[in-house]
Amino acid sequence: MFDKTIVLLIVYKSFAESFEKNVFSSVRVFDLLLIAVAVVLLFYGIYVIIGWIARRLGFNRKIPSLPGFVAPRNRWCMALFSPKCCSRLRCLQD
Repeated sequence: MFDKTIVLLIVYKSFAESFEKNVFSSVRVFDLLLIAVAVVLLFYGIYVIIGWIARRLGFNRKIPSLPGFVAPRNRWCMALFSPKCCSRLRCLQD
């Protein structure tokens, strides 16, 4: 928690100094909105790509530490977990 607070203070100080020096006065509102839209699109684009890759690899959404976890039913189970762990997780081999 201490680290997060330090980072937050650094970012806050940086923004405060930027506004004090009128750094953002040279940026048009349209450009700022365009950057914000690009950042949101980039975030969701990466989110979708990672989800697609995870589904292609057969990853499961359940967390292994929760009761009733069933590992992916493919070769990735054996690659990611040891055979002993795989049998405990009820992983079925191809």
